[in-house]
Amino acid sequence: MLTLVGTVHRDSQGEKRLDCLLAQLSPRVITLELSEESLRFRRDRGKMHLRKLERILESIAADRGISVAQLEEHPAVAQIRQLLGYPFEYRAASTYARCHNVPLLLIDRSDVAMRKVAQIERELITLRNLKTLTALPVESSGEPGEGYEVARALLGAETAASLRHAFLAGKRGAEGIGPRDLFMATAIRRYLGTSPEQHLLHIGGWVHLVEDDIAGETLFSRLADLLPQRLLLDRAM
Repeated sequence: MLTLVGTVHRDSQGEKRLDCLLAQLSPRVITLELSEESLRFRRDRGKMHLRKLERILESIAADRGISVAQLEEHPAVAQIRQLLGYPFEYRAASTYARCHNVPLLLIDRSDVAMRKVAQIERELITLRNLKTLTALPVESSGEPGEGYEVARALLGAETAASLRHAFLAGKRGAEGIGPRDLFMATAIRRYLGTSPEQHLLHIGGWVHLVEDDIAGETLFSRLADLLPQRLLLDRAM
């Protein structure tokens, strides 16, 4: 049995929702859209970069004559902090795996993660970039962009194929849909090939769950012959 759970990575209720879903479904194996390299970066260098972020924010706040607390309210700062910490998907999955003695497999590509890590260290947490980001107007939104409502529309059976095609066209590439999905699908098939009776639950971004009836490159389309169940995390509570 295979269940694919689609998440919005910046879901503020994500950890609580995923805790509930895992308790309901009781999977015997969990795979996660996260690489060993990403986990290692957060564990080994996350705190160092958080300290660097705090020093830069103190400098910007002093220049603008405002408090650091005011800068901390900007969504861009919150997103960077989230990027440097453990994703809610990992926190919930690792807790469940530890408590129930089930395998947790990190199956995303490390080479993609290494490129992102280099970008974070070279470009993201710099005085120049943070000055720019914190000067941008704050957009009020109750949910991250491309959230669950968009996901539900694109995963729906009644959705026009042309809408899915247009959406996926902008998501293909080395760091989006394509090679990563093939890598993850291969890992899932490998495990199910040795333990087909196990309930395997995969957790990852919902974009990979969209049906790709043109190129068959999304994770869902690559695993369609296994008849996976697709779930969006916001309906877990």
